[in-house]
Amino acid sequence: MTERAQSESEPDDDSNTGDDSNTGEEQAAADDTTDVGTDPAEDPEAQERLGRDEHPGGQVVVIGVVADPDLPVDAGSLIADELTQWLGDRTGEDWQVQVVSDPIAAGAAETSELFEALEQYRDREQWRYAICVTDLPLLLQSRPLLAECSRERGLAVVSMPALGFRHRKPLRQISEVLVRELLQEHRDTDQVTESSPAVARADIDDEGSEVRYPLSRFLGWPRVLWGMVLSNRPWRVIFGLSSALAAALATSAFGLSSTTIWEIGYLLPPGSRILGGVLSVAVLTTWLILGHGLWERSKNREGSFRKLVPLYNTTTVLTVLTGVVMLYVVLFAVNFGLAEFLVPPELLTSTLGSSSDVTVYLTLAWGFTSMGMLAGAVGSSLESDEVVRQVAYGYRERARRRERNEEHQQD
Repeated sequence: MTERAQSESEPDDDSNTGDDSNTGEEQAAADDTTDVGTDPAEDPEAQERLGRDEHPGGQVVVIGVVADPDLPVDAGSLIADELTQWLGDRTGEDWQVQVVSDPIAAGAAETSELFEALEQYRDREQWRYAICVTDLPLLLQSRPLLAECSRERGLAVVSMPALGFRHRKPLRQISEVLVRELLQEHRDTDQVTESSPAVARADIDDEGSEVRYPLSRFLGWPRVLWGMVLSNRPWRVIFGLSSALAAALATSAFGLSSTTIWEIGYLLPPGSRILGGVLSVAVLTTWLILGHGLWERSKNREGSFRKLVPLYNTTTVLTVLTGVVMLYVVLFAVNFGLAEFLVPPELLTSTLGSSSDVTVYLTLAWGFTSMGMLAGAVGSSLESDEVVRQVAYGYRERARRRERNEEHQQD
């Protein structure tokens, strides 16, 4: 576990409610009457309340960010300094944002499980507030959930996949919104819903102590899907599957030395070349998914996990497919460069009986690459299931699948 910063003093756990017993009632009224465009940074009363209630005695207040390994902790570390400065500028007090990497409640399917684990973590570290950044997709009935906040407990959870492709700015924005919620000052939390039509804000109870930010069904699911694909980092397929890569390169080298393959590739019509490339990508993708048990069945799955099985499988297909396409592009570029460098134009002309321009070299590279991808499918069978999962999934997804397999073995 790595820490972004260390707390200089122990925060006062009793200061969440403030020293004015009427603060909650006043805030509830303010929620209904305040212009959402007003910035509390320009509101002296808000500044005074934040400074008085949350920073007694000028102590440093610590917000802990517990992030899953890989992309979540990387994104959390990037925004820590910005969030610290934003809080200091906003309140005029001293803040620290500690970022730690820890997959708390790795098999959690509900936000309640994450909140319970996060609360224990916060109490152990003696933080004032805690935010969990997870790469798990979260649900609110049939809608994807971006974030959830418990003001009473001083906790919040953010689902990284719900941020979509772009992570740093949206994560900083929703983190600022959640901090305002935790500080009982959420006049401009509507900025996150105004900046994205996919996001809404919903109070779970009348007092507003529990707040959720669900996404729309129409725009939210594609956003979560591509966010999950990005969290899996599909580009790792290129160099992560050493056996498949070695087989693809060896077969491409063989094609480079065979004039018969040159002639076959040159004489095929463009439609057949395209079809051959598509089939080679499809074969390797299918081989990786089915041959290494990446396809998940809904059988014996209950609750939220059953609802998410189609999302997990779609994410798996897109992750592996994206990685395989990237591998095809890299292999094609390598083969084109080798063909240009090693095959003299005169030899190509005498073999094919036509002039050797750049399109001929592109045709050769296509043939070598398609052959190499088919060989790569065979080579991938030499990879262990664990290696393929390491390439195809992020940390928490691997942990979730490992836990699922252990449960099946016990049954």
